[in-house]
Amino acid sequence: MWGTTENSNEEYDRENLIDEIDFDNNEIRRGANLILEVTTKQEVNTIDEEKEHSSYKRYRESREFIIMENEGLLNRAKSSTIKLSVNMITSISHKIEPLSKLFTQTTFQGFKQEVVELISMIDSDIIDLEILDPTGKNSRLYVIHKTLGITPLSAFGDGVRRLLFIALNVAKLKDGILLIDELETAIHTEALVPSFSWLVKWCRKMNIQLFATTHSLETVDAMLDASESTNDLVLYRLYQKDMQTKTVRIDQPKLGRVRENLGLEVRW
Repeated sequence: MWGTTENSNEEYDRENLIDEIDFDNNEIRRGANLILEVTTKQEVNTIDEEKEHSSYKRYRESREFIIMENEGLLNRAKSSTIKLSVNMITSISHKIEPLSKLFTQTTFQGFKQEVVELISMIDSDIIDLEILDPTGKNSRLYVIHKTLGITPLSAFGDGVRRLLFIALNVAKLKDGILLIDELETAIHTEALVPSFSWLVKWCRKMNIQLFATTHSLETVDAMLDASESTNDLVLYRLYQKDMQTKTVRIDQPKLGRVRENLGLEVRW
């Protein structure tokens, strides 16, 4: 049972309230300072009386960037702002942020079918998505379902809404940066690999740099499987030492050997 008419009305009111909130006016914004240091070595040819030989000279460059949610990427070394879209998805974004406007933009971009493809990985009976206005007062998202018919999105679980929210952000972030906290939130373990495969494919097609956090080994393994043919996955393990946060970088080939062949822990 999906609830009584009274419960459906409560869900409808909650959905409308979410869509009416203007989240762009929030005073609090999420962001981070990034300091990138690159060390390169350049070959230097030296000629003396006896023979010519080569040596290497090391060069280090450092750049500081500021990433702020829904803003451009700011390079502190320059006065201008790099035109690079950035958006962050928290573990509760799909619950509190409106979807109708995002879905409309996605439909105009011709990305709707790909969005439906992703959420159908949670429920294979999902056929389509539509924005409808049954009361003539406010429109909202409905799911076209083989068994349930035309049903409000709010009648479905967090997994459908979470994947939908991720897909809608991918659609608008071409050539940008997507930050996802707790990547596996609300997604059933059986749907992890197909969902991540979709995400990897479209991040590559849309030229999106994805940064995601997780504490789940199942998520690490699922992302390994989803990225098997791309070889562009990197895991950074964070740990505390001497009152500082340290990092260990594990590239995809090494991560695959550690997890698949040795079954070792990589979270700490």
